[in-house]
Amino acid sequence: MTTHRLINISIALAGALLFATVLSASQLLGPDDIETERQQMRDLQESKRQAQQQARFDKAAQAVCGENAGYALLSDGAIQCFTHRGYRTSKAYL
Repeated sequence: MTTHRLINISIALAGALLFATVLSASQLLGPDDIETERQQMRDLQESKRQAQQQARFDKAAQAVCGENAGYALLSDGAIQCFTHRGYRTSKAYL
């Protein structure tokens, strides 16, 4: 046998061993582990969606109140705009 043939055989054996190891490790994960992974992925997607929703709200509120103005969300869903010094100016509904 030539050297390159021995190298190819050893690479093939290493790949088969790696595949068998990954396959056996995936079988160790039970349905509970898989469901936990799925729930974590759903939670991550939900938190990203909420962050995007909050960013859109902040952008809209800033546009309504003004670039340098502050704002606060009131319990009735209105936005109270404030001046740079903290004085109330107007209410807005988005």
